[in-house]
Amino acid sequence: KFDAAIEQLQASHKTSSNWSQADETLQLLAETFQRKKDPAAAKSTLEDLLKKYPNTRLKPQVEYRLGQIAASSGQYDEALARYRTIVSDEAAKGFHGFAQYGIAWSLMQQEKYAEARKELEPLLADGRTDSISQEALLAEGVCLRKTGKAKEAIEVLDKFLLGKPTGAALGNALYESGMCFVELKQPEQAQTALAGPCDRFNSMTIGSHQ
Repeated sequence: KFDAAIEQLQASHKTSSNWSQADETLQLLAETFQRKKDPAAAKSTLEDLLKKYPNTRLKPQVEYRLGQIAASSGQYDEALARYRTIVSDEAAKGFHGFAQYGIAWSLMQQEKYAEARKELEPLLADGRTDSISQEALLAEGVCLRKTGKAKEAIEVLDKFLLGKPTGAALGNALYESGMCFVELKQPEQAQTALAGPCDRFNSMTIGSHQ
């Protein structure tokens, strides 16, 4: 399935590398390699895209994707460089939030939680209500716990939980909250937090743990 798509896209680009959608063809080819779980080929294709078409309008997307590939491969220095390039480029404004979160995430993966928290600040500005700001709120709670600030972490996690997250985000938040209570030697609250979302939501009040 993927091999056929890859062959077709490669043939399409080879036919004419100067047509208006040639850069999009390479982007689709890179995405296909990623779906095939071949990040090395995806990375090579995206780098080729930037080399052949340095002025492509797809540059912010390509840089961001390269940052993701680097981060998922544990190449955090490269990921950070890619993400910072995006954040410093005014033309890539639509990707600033994603890249900023990528910077924080890459630092967290290296257990540089204090640095990561600082990088989250632009995403936690008043008035932001997008999905990235919510993810940043959860990440801030993690960073606070990891830097020994369990009480502050609980307040942040409570605020995150008020948004009624679901799935993995909910599970992660409840786990982090529970671990905060463990560190504060409050076993009953820890048990409630780790038991599941229902009891947690019923008893939750921001600031009640201060």
